Amino acid sequence: MNNTAENTLVETVEAEINADFVSPYQLIKVLNKVGEYNLPTQMGYNYTKKGMIKTSKNTTGKLQVSKDDAVAWIVKYIEKKNQVVVESE
Repeated sequence: MNNTAENTLVETVEAEINADFVSPYQLIKVLNKVGEYNLPTQMGYNYTKKGMIKTSKNTTGKLQVSKDDAVAWIVKYIEKKNQVVVESE
């Protein structure tokens, strides 16, 4: 994936996330929409439990993923799933 395509993907994912934090459930909903996948939303919690998605807890103790971490993880997932190699600058 070239830098233009990656930037477009990042912008698309960012546009879908309208908050500073999302739940693992919401993260998978965005991934499914942007990547046109049909993953069960429970996978978000499985990925966080395995440490694949960086999370913190909000004031009520629920898991949350920062927007930056969510965008980075979704882009990485889509690139890996599509077996795309991104060259570093």
